[in-house]
Amino acid sequence: MRETKDTPENLWRRVQLADELADAGDPAAAGLAYERVLADVLCAVGSDHPVTLKIRYRLGNAVSASGDARRAAQIFEKLLTEEVRLRGEEASIGDTFAAILFQRGRFDDPAAAVADYEALVAERDRVLGPSHPLTVKAREALAKYRWDANDKTGAVAEYEKIVDVLARGVGPDHVDTFHARGIAAEYRGDAGDPEQARAVLLGLAADAERLFGDDSQEVLEVQTGAATYLGRSGCAEDAVGEFTGLVTKAERVLRRRDINVLGLRRHLAYWKDRAGRHADAIADLESLLVDAEAVLGPGATFIEEVNELLEQVRARR
Repeated sequence: MRETKDTPENLWRRVQLADELADAGDPAAAGLAYERVLADVLCAVGSDHPVTLKIRYRLGNAVSASGDARRAAQIFEKLLTEEVRLRGEEASIGDTFAAILFQRGRFDDPAAAVADYEALVAERDRVLGPSHPLTVKAREALAKYRWDANDKTGAVAEYEKIVDVLARGVGPDHVDTFHARGIAAEYRGDAGDPEQARAVLLGLAADAERLFGDDSQEVLEVQTGAATYLGRSGCAEDAVGEFTGLVTKAERVLRRRDINVLGLRRHLAYWKDRAGRHADAIADLESLLVDAEAVLGPGATFIEEVNELLEQVRARR
């Protein structure tokens, strides 16, 4: 085994620096940093060490985030071979195998990914149980790939299974169940049933008030979704009314220039435009731009999106 001059402390610090690059949104630089430190870690502690396995996994994630799904799959496949050798067949239902399926689903037919994840869900269900976090995680991916394969009904049904499993496993009031109910409603609404999505979200909002308090972020997010699906149901003017109330509430609880309030103000302007109130929408968006630039700076993505919406509204005026 070739020697490395780095101490274990220095090697781990290099791993942390690579992590920081990944967290900062620079996966290409992070991937290069992981590759370099991996070579030295292999020399220092060998291929079987837990740190080596962790770096391989993070390298795969960085390469994936850089857009090279095929190479990421190869990295994860090599890692899985090591894990199965060290831990036995139980490794074949772990996160690394799921990562391989995810990469395959990115560059192959989503229908093939559906078949892979159906098998993974069945195996994790058998070995770990339906409410185990790894089983739920695999079922979430299955729902996503059903959607990508244009099986929207199947995707909705899959996420509603997640809600049922979590409600029975960790309880109906658990935060994971709460969030799953919200996502299931969004799947249903985006699949073409905004009225039912809104009904589910209104019920979820009532539970959120009970669990988290009326002024909580959870309540605000659910009510935002309910107002959005009201608009998508063909009731744009009613959506304006609901978003007006949400903006007023959010400004009271937070502050006018809070990022969440800025987002709600954009929603309000959007639905004013959809309701035919173009002049009001333009005035709201121009005011929103002033506040957003003061908070986020002129180059922020949010500001670009508001400017794009403003141009669209002006063209319809």
